[in-house]
Amino acid sequence: MIPAFNASNPLTVLVVDSQPLMQASIRLELQAHPDIQVIASAATPEQALDITRRLRPRMILFNLIMPALDLQNTLTDLLDAGKRRSYMPMICVYSAFRTYSYIMAALEAGASGYLNTENDGINLVTMIRTVARGEGYENDDMIRARNGFTFDGISRLTRAERGVLRVMATGADNDTISQDLQIAVSTVKKHASNIFKKLSVENRAEAISFVLRYHIIDL
Repeated sequence: MIPAFNASNPLTVLVVDSQPLMQASIRLELQAHPDIQVIASAATPEQALDITRRLRPRMILFNLIMPALDLQNTLTDLLDAGKRRSYMPMICVYSAFRTYSYIMAALEAGASGYLNTENDGINLVTMIRTVARGEGYENDDMIRARNGFTFDGISRLTRAERGVLRVMATGADNDTISQDLQIAVSTVKKHASNIFKKLSVENRAEAISFVLRYHIIDL
């Protein structure tokens, strides 16, 4: 049974973010609500794991975008740490910009909610409370992450678009792709735009994440 969180029994939260300013901002926002208590902050996955083992936060609020982060393994380790302490922490994730492959990876690893802080910061408390009550939390970004990353998009790529994506996945810029494939830079940009639409991604970083995530090498 999920307990009712209130001022006398607040939801304990661990904030995991490599940026001290973001840690402080989230703490400031949450401390205005007596039913939510930030009990610790962590700057690295290792610190988060140690704190989870010691303090048993009921919710872990995690920034998706941190240096050298193995997202899925980290979230799995945090959940396992809770299980070994005979409790199941809830995990919500956030980021300042959308990378749908990361959102999907977090959801698959056990996260219960995602929030884009640039546009939806005001809904942070709503997400936390909804998940804490055991209710399903969903937003457009989560829906797009779940529905957008399918192999249907790959199958709709033309041969030319596949060629551009293959070189793009190496980290090459448009000029390098143009030289490697011997096509105009304007053509590279046109193919890239089509790739983004067909894969339901917004930019080059998300397209590369798609390729790496699904190990799509032989395009």
